[in-house]
Amino acid sequence: MKIEHLIKNRRKELGLTLKQVADALGVAESTVSRYESSEIRNMGIDKIEALTKVLLVSPSYLMGWDSDEIDEEGYYLSAETKEIANAIAKDNELKLLFSAAKDAPADDLKTVHEMLKALKRKEKGEHD
Repeated sequence: MKIEHLIKNRRKELGLTLKQVADALGVAESTVSRYESSEIRNMGIDKIEALTKVLLVSPSYLMGWDSDEIDEEGYYLSAETKEIANAIAKDNELKLLFSAAKDAPADDLKTVHEMLKALKRKEKGEHD
């Protein structure tokens, strides 16, 4: 499979938008689209390396040299971070929540966290 197909297919498997990939790479959305349509054929090594991290694949997979798709360890700082990232990638509701929260002020995040804890207690029938 060609690199442009690998990029697009993997991005869609992970539920990532062009904008999300572009933001992670520090390029325009149109640039990622051009990667996926093979309008840009000679990506810099820095972009290939960044793409492997965003798409969670090995460089050799991205280049089409092998089918060992997932880079199990390289991207995440810890197993917990990997678990959280995978949960967000697989759940549209978590994606929406993360997207809304990522630029929120710390005080707002604390408020939302307390609200979620209260909702969980209510769901379990517990009281304050």
